[in-house]
Amino acid sequence: MKIDSLSKAFLVFFCSMMIGFITSGPQTVKANGLKRFNKAHKKTGSFCFPVSAKIKTNWSIEDCESPIGSCTVGTIKKGGFLDGTSSYTATSMAYAAGMPEVEEDSTLSYAGILTITTKHGTLTLSDVGIMESTNNVFSELNRVEEGTGKFEGATGILFMFGDVTPTGFDGKINGNLCLSN
Repeated sequence: MKIDSLSKAFLVFFCSMMIGFITSGPQTVKANGLKRFNKAHKKTGSFCFPVSAKIKTNWSIEDCESPIGSCTVGTIKKGGFLDGTSSYTATSMAYAAGMPEVEEDSTLSYAGILTITTKHGTLTLSDVGIMESTNNVFSELNRVEEGTGKFEGATGILFMFGDVTPTGFDGKINGNLCLSN
């Protein structure tokens, strides 16, 4: 498979930007910036904060309702308010990240539903990710869809990235959550 130089340049630029953004995470949010962010959200009655946590999952076939047979269960630690368990159900997948003309078959794109359960409630997120099976790495974008308990009315985006293991995923979570007051 040939990639033209413009496509390759864009891919390198895009990946570099995403890696830089994801690895810098919420640590780059300065206190004043977060205060301004929260001041803007006071009008909507929400409080926003950065999230940083670790996630470790295992493939699961028990109670897996995925149409493609891909589910995980796991734990979230070192995330404070977000510490708890996770369950994931994949709803679709594409080889070559859905772009066979420019990407190897070893790169899979996927989408599904991630549910995080904590002592504060449940957070449901729509998930879209990419997994590169040659180097065993993954990256995901998770958008908050709904929540219960303290997460009722929550909004935000979480980024996950890390390693694919023989038993599941081992990664980090960074992003921002906004909770209703």
